[in-house]
Amino acid sequence: MVTHILNEHWPPRPDQLAEQDPIRVVARIVLEDVGETWIQGDAISWDAGHTRVRLADYGDIWLKPADVFRNPSDRDLGSHVQSGREGIAKRGTNAQ
Repeated sequence: MVTHILNEHWPPRPDQLAEQDPIRVVARIVLEDVGETWIQGDAISWDAGHTRVRLADYGDIWLKPADVFRNPSDRDLGSHVQSGREGIAKRGTNAQ
């Protein structure tokens, strides 16, 4: 079964955004079957309204910058931050 990410946010021309040196981040994703979760990954491309994040279990996804944080300390994420799909913490569905 394919899990859909409900808060993906693609730029109009993703091919025009060059890949950058990766920055370690925590991404908020909303999964269709699980709800909101936080997963560690690497930001690899961005502009003012979009951030491409590489996640181990989901590949490259585009998110709004408001869903991407440089450190867990940027927000009180507590035990909700996971390094992959195995430990996803369900926090309800807040799809946008």
